[in-house]
Amino acid sequence: MISAGIIALILILKFFNINIIVFVDPLAIIHRFFTLTFIPMLNKIFRPGYETAPFFISSGYILLIIIILSFFGERVWCKFVCPLGIIHRLISLPARYIRNVEKCSSCRKCADICPTNAINVIDPLKYDKTLCILCYKCTDQCPETTIFRFNILNKKENPASSSRRNFLKSILASFILFSFRYGKRKKPDEILRPPGATPESIQNNCLRCMECAKICPTRVIQPSGLINGLINLFTPEIRPDMGYCDYYCNLCGEICPNNAIQKLSVEKKQKWIIGKAKIIRNLCMPWKKGAQCRVCEEHCPIPEKAIKFIIITRYNKTLQAPIVIKDLCNGCGICENKCPVHEPAIKVYSIK
Repeated sequence: MISAGIIALILILKFFNINIIVFVDPLAIIHRFFTLTFIPMLNKIFRPGYETAPFFISSGYILLIIIILSFFGERVWCKFVCPLGIIHRLISLPARYIRNVEKCSSCRKCADICPTNAINVIDPLKYDKTLCILCYKCTDQCPETTIFRFNILNKKENPASSSRRNFLKSILASFILFSFRYGKRKKPDEILRPPGATPESIQNNCLRCMECAKICPTRVIQPSGLINGLINLFTPEIRPDMGYCDYYCNLCGEICPNNAIQKLSVEKKQKWIIGKAKIIRNLCMPWKKGAQCRVCEEHCPIPEKAIKFIIITRYNKTLQAPIVIKDLCNGCGICENKCPVHEPAIKVYSIK
């Protein structure tokens, strides 16, 4: 049974601190769709110049799958994928209080009105008790004597089967193969995380709700893509190419609902090490071209300045060239974000 397989997969992966329930929980899916797709789409339409994440449309693909599945039958996602529906089905397996039909004229009125498709449309005598929610609509419509009673004799039931299950298995298998094909590009500890977050807290606690990305004033927090692996999909990632971590802001930790990002005071947040900046000398204007540039040092928010200058000679000219003081750098990314070179000559890397 596919539902039992999904719940088993969730539990097994959770044992290894891999949380995949956020990809099938309907509340998380709807919330993530509005946060990562719908709201950015409105901003793109009504705010000229607004830049979205390169993959913001793809963040709604799970909701799109649910919509597509709805064309193949009612409540397919709820019945076969949703964790709440799976738990209901597992609890219903040993149940003895089931539908019983002694005289059936095969009018199919019960199958037409059943909200969960527990009654087979082709053969209304076939009945899947794990889908039944005991609404009793079938008894109201039945012209004969459909009743619910305890099956004391434990007679073997013949649950309804559906081609939708095979279709859903194909969808799930394709998704898993796609994930493994394009995953494993970057280790969890190589991804830049918001201040207050660790690889362990992200894997164990992150709900992928993206509240942190929505509240971030500089938009440096972006959802991680599938290129970083399935376990990191939709987790918050610091992207200096799209913004920078404001030195005086700690909103992401304040709004995180599950402590995936710790609540840090501004003072503690300023000392949190996101990563370390590194100057790429073959791209840096002073180091490569002998042209003076002070942009990275001017924007560095550290009071003592994590970027300082040394005197060098290039093309018979004496000028100042930047270097990073690693003991002072907190990896906020503003130097990378503001670097005037087309491909930033200074980048922030994970220290793990």
